[in-house]
Amino acid sequence: MATATVTVDRFVLPAQHAMLATGNFAALIRGWQEHAQRWELSVDGLGEVLMHQGLAGAALQLSFRVPEETTAFTLNLHQPPANLFVAGGGAAQTLTGRYYSEGVQESGFSRLFVQRAHPQKELQRSVLRVSGLDLFGIFEQFFASSEQGAARFIEHDATRFSMVLGLPEADPDWLAGLEAADVDDLKQAAERLDERVFKLHCGCSPEKVAGTLTRMFASQADEFFAGEPVVEALCPRCGARHLLDRKTFDRLVDKL
Repeated sequence: MATATVTVDRFVLPAQHAMLATGNFAALIRGWQEHAQRWELSVDGLGEVLMHQGLAGAALQLSFRVPEETTAFTLNLHQPPANLFVAGGGAAQTLTGRYYSEGVQESGFSRLFVQRAHPQKELQRSVLRVSGLDLFGIFEQFFASSEQGAARFIEHDATRFSMVLGLPEADPDWLAGLEAADVDDLKQAAERLDERVFKLHCGCSPEKVAGTLTRMFASQADEFFAGEPVVEALCPRCGARHLLDRKTFDRLVDKL
């Protein structure tokens, strides 16, 4: 199966003190849909929309970060109870994600967790209480509360999305009022900066999943296997299924 990619084009809007990132995510969305079908992931209508917005929104944001940095977003929805995870970046400029609505821990309100990692900097974590079901709107809440500049996320159609990042002197009211047609007009007069290419790739493997589960359940092996010699484990990042046998588990525990 060919690797799904997306090219995000970046522009400078000097008159508006802003930057623009835009791309057509059709191939990336199709790649994720094929992944979900292959592993028979249970994704309802809301999950489908959130995954599209999540992968696109993550790529657009990552296009404004240094390539070495990775960012992970986890949305814990209160109503309906559901979790969305999207992550990406790093030297390989990858994207991955997962949505599920079973066994979700509820807190009484919706939260967005953001974690940024850089090989030469301390790990950054933040959590924000959010409202609504529109992930683009939730990302805008995150920028308004946690980032230095405001941002506007635009859905042009089912597969084409944009992000306008306000610089310190940008007019927040102008930014908040932007619509799809406005962004198309801005692009015509914008100064092209460069492009960033992201690919849909988790990087999980039976060995990596086994290592993670061993660390999590080292003292609960009997409960984890429940008398079975082999268990099927889901990758927590993308939902792919991997098999783990008890002998391998015990061998990895001995190495801890």
